[in-house]
Amino acid sequence: MSLRISRESLPVLLLGVVFVLASILMPKTWHIEAVIPVGSVSSPEKNLIIARICCLLDGIWCLLIALTAWRWKRLSAASLIEPKHIEGNEIVSRKTASLILIAASVLGLILRLISLDSSFWLDEITPLTFYRDTSVFGLLTTYFSTNNHLLYTLLEKVAVTMFGEQEWAVRLPSVLFGVATVPIMYILTRTIAPRWISLSTALLTAVNYQLIFFSQNARGYTGHLFFTLAATLFLVRGLKKDKFVHWCLYCACMFFNLASIIASLSALIAHFVIGTVAAIVVQKRSGGGWALFRRIGCVTFLALLMVLHLYSIIFPQAYAVVQDTYHVQSTGFTLFSTEFLNELIRGFKFSNNPLILAAAIPGIAVVVAGVCALYRCSWVMLAALGLPEIFLALYLLKLGLSVSPRFFLLALPFALIVGALGLYDLVKRVLLKINQPKLLTPTFSLGILCVALVSVPTLLQYYKIPKQDFRGAVLYLREKPEKIYPLSLYTAREGFGYYANKNGMRLDNDYFDGRTLEKIDNVLKQHRLDQFYVVTTFPRALHLDHPELEALVEKHWVVDRVFPGSIGDGDITVWKPRK
Repeated sequence: MSLRISRESLPVLLLGVVFVLASILMPKTWHIEAVIPVGSVSSPEKNLIIARICCLLDGIWCLLIALTAWRWKRLSAASLIEPKHIEGNEIVSRKTASLILIAASVLGLILRLISLDSSFWLDEITPLTFYRDTSVFGLLTTYFSTNNHLLYTLLEKVAVTMFGEQEWAVRLPSVLFGVATVPIMYILTRTIAPRWISLSTALLTAVNYQLIFFSQNARGYTGHLFFTLAATLFLVRGLKKDKFVHWCLYCACMFFNLASIIASLSALIAHFVIGTVAAIVVQKRSGGGWALFRRIGCVTFLALLMVLHLYSIIFPQAYAVVQDTYHVQSTGFTLFSTEFLNELIRGFKFSNNPLILAAAIPGIAVVVAGVCALYRCSWVMLAALGLPEIFLALYLLKLGLSVSPRFFLLALPFALIVGALGLYDLVKRVLLKINQPKLLTPTFSLGILCVALVSVPTLLQYYKIPKQDFRGAVLYLREKPEKIYPLSLYTAREGFGYYANKNGMRLDNDYFDGRTLEKIDNVLKQHRLDQFYVVTTFPRALHLDHPELEALVEKHWVVDRVFPGSIGDGDITVWKPRK
């Protein structure tokens, strides 16, 4: 390319010069607003290295665009990947499909609003209390907890400012992302399937227990899910049509995806690998693969650059905190372990529904058929939904970090799409063999309805039980007729203290907490031991991290009452003194 500067390119050239100068002249120190000191957090001087590199890359990018007078030019059809469409009649009109999709979204909203004001659990409380008084600047420049899902924390601050610090308000952004996932599932499935099959995935998304569970969790998981699915949609469309708007929307979705959860970087890496493979396929087919690879490379670089800007100051801190947190055994499980498997299937055992076990064997056949069907239609979509989870698992295994099922949340919509396609494929094959093709629509619809109804008993049980009933435990102990002093231990401290303060109880006066044996010994000296009621939760973490506290509790106290929680291992146990 020849170097030439047009009048239109002059502003871009000047912008590039500004970025380069900014990277050179950026001060060596920066005001980092810290709220809670963390020993592993790196210094501000080191944090600014990435910020300098980002500005330099911005400048180089702008200078190249200006000096080469680059303009967007769509690739030829021969250089693109066209997904196939499942054969079948469109039995649902566009208008009818729109009405059904709206109804499914409203149903999803209603199911996500029920019991939304139930008690917070620990991981909802800690970011709320840690970042309650932190400015937006401080939020963007400090990272001292893996519970800080950046985008969600910002949206949470907005919701609390507008509606007050109430449970439903804090969870509202997660609810909205969860509801928005219903239509995005329809649109994504619609790229390869007829409307009525696409509506089935939307309906299953609306009523799925696990997705409702995460939609009522004040964390960034539903945002991560929504933006990953949206990015996958625009990746498929970009490789199909190469429209400028599709790639811009892809970069935006990937940016917000990583703003939701840093682990979403596995999706960006997976999508780049998919684009590279697509370029190789195109090169062998028509010889236009190099142009497609350049496009994928530029789009990935731009998305990554945007993310680096967001995390440029806090990335070294975040990396150190993640390493410190997930090297602790109690924060998760070993990936290939019985404990992890039990936790993975715990949600399906929540209602003790025998239908789940009865459907296991035919379910495997449906999944296999669905994966094959999705591969035939769009291997790009199959890889875009599956590879991120594989890459994330390999990364966690390599570093020996603890894992939790929530890390692999993308497997849920992937399973719903695969399940719908597999059910359709199997039903169609069976009915064609018995020469009854007219029964395809009612049989498939009945099957989807049965799958949707499986969530009903599970949801009915779920709505009755908070994720962690800290509020119930506080009220129970507060209403004790005799004079007692609640003592919350280890992981129960933050949650119990939050609701105790909201109910007018004062720390070290009306209630106490303790993390170490020394602290608890000092507390017990202030009053008689038989006046203390102990509060614990997450017994696995207590056993692994502080067995001495576990032994102390079992020696002097006995279980008084257990407040069940829908979070695994999250029951709140109140212990009374032994007589």
